[in-house]
Amino acid sequence: MLRATIQAGGHQSPHQRKHETARLPMVAGLVSLILTNLLACSGGGSSSSSHDPALASTCSSPTVSGSPLTNTLNSARANHTATLLSNGTVLVTGGSGNATPLTSAELYNPTTGQWAATDNLTVARASHTATLLPNGSVLVTGGSGSTGLLTSAELYNPTTGQWTATGNLTVARTGHTATLLPNGTVLVTGGSESAALLTSAELYNPTTGQWTATGDLTSARTGHTATLLSNGTVLVTGGSGSAGLLTSTELYNPATGQWTTTGDITIARTGHTATPLLTPLPNGTVLVVGGHGSTGLLTSAELYNPTTGQWTVTGDLTVARTGHAATLLPTPLPNGMVSVAGGHGSTGSLTSAELYNPTTGQWTTTGDLTVARTSHTATLLPDGTVLAAGGRGSTGALTSAEIMTPSNGIQVRLTWNSATDPSVKGYKVYYGAAPNSYQQATDVGLSTNYSFSTLKSGTTYYFSVTAYNSVAEGCSSSEVSKTIL
Repeated sequence: MLRATIQAGGHQSPHQRKHETARLPMVAGLVSLILTNLLACSGGGSSSSSHDPALASTCSSPTVSGSPLTNTLNSARANHTATLLSNGTVLVTGGSGNATPLTSAELYNPTTGQWAATDNLTVARASHTATLLPNGSVLVTGGSGSTGLLTSAELYNPTTGQWTATGNLTVARTGHTATLLPNGTVLVTGGSESAALLTSAELYNPTTGQWTATGDLTSARTGHTATLLSNGTVLVTGGSGSAGLLTSTELYNPATGQWTTTGDITIARTGHTATPLLTPLPNGTVLVVGGHGSTGLLTSAELYNPTTGQWTVTGDLTVARTGHAATLLPTPLPNGMVSVAGGHGSTGSLTSAELYNPTTGQWTTTGDLTVARTSHTATLLPDGTVLAAGGRGSTGALTSAEIMTPSNGIQVRLTWNSATDPSVKGYKVYYGAAPNSYQQATDVGLSTNYSFSTLKSGTTYYFSVTAYNSVAEGCSSSEVSKTIL
């Protein structure tokens, strides 16, 4: 993805102002334009607007931003967790720096693009799990600590910003999974304990804060995946077993607390991802992607049909990878595409990203990450963009974070600075097919971004934004344009 910053040139009238225009190349069908300086001097091209110089304080200093990079993490980290909280912020916890596990945690604010430190974990840990509970708190479990593997678990309270210890796991583990079940309990499965691989599984009860053992996996495994299916069961796939990589998969039934085997994946793998898909495929279909196989890194992907319990091969990735991140994307993308980004490839950490279309069963490349990374996190934000944070690059653990805007049918995404005047009630986006001549306007409320997906191909569109309060409408931003291909 490419962003451009257009800096406005002062407080001139519409006739005096020279509009600055950025023409951006298509990046997988999508462009993101940043508008800066809502000027209290001129209108948005609508003769019906009453523009008021009293809104001069809506002008803010230009934000210089030439890439999708957002503000950096406070601590370099990989093998950490990232959890979208109920208030729209993202909680990042622990992980490994360039030497030891971390206690630090931090919050990302999508509105400001800034990271802020929050209370430290009670125990330093990496390769742990983090699960958002129904009450809005976050449960962190196990992982590798500074003195070995951990049984400890702790809870983050977003209201107070504090961590408190909760009941210990019955078994110390890392490389495990944690899945929130429909009844509000959390299922932890497998992993490794020192040199031993685990078959054990256990349940966390948020009401009591205690763990209880549940039925054992049929195969000991670590580096596997666990996916909640639409019928409430949990599908576990692959991983490393005592005799090598696994093709076996199994299902957990919360009603009985027991595991049963289901169809084997076609290729043994670990370090892969598993993502539940939307329609038009059968309800509960799961896409397994990449990882490390017996012969090296994998491009292969396959689909699990919960109705038949069988796996079928689907289109290969364009790049073999493990340690990547996979994200199910929301509408307006066709039928719920899946974004895969980064990971470890044949030459090291990757910048490449690609999209899976479940209708065609094929992968297409999309805009690269700006920084090669593996063992990072990818979090779907409320606006449909994806936050990629941290990971490990060519020089070690990373502080960098970036916003990915996958090509999901969106043709143009506009972003602008929020106004500093507290009287501002919202913004209007103006657009048209000629410079400084806007035939259409959309009131977007207090949102500071807007996306278009129904523009006419072969047409160059021009965009500007105004701020308004309860009395009048302010000035227009600088103008940007985009030719729709």
